[in-house]
Amino acid sequence: RKIHEDELNDMKDYLSQCQQEQESFIDYKST
Repeated sequence: RKIHEDELNDMKDYLSQCQQEQESFIDYKST
């Protein structure tokens, strides 16, 4: 089954997206 792999990839995408938003939020606050 490849479904699990797809779920993992989705999770990675989601996490990296959240991380990016967090970083830009931190950048915004520090200026």
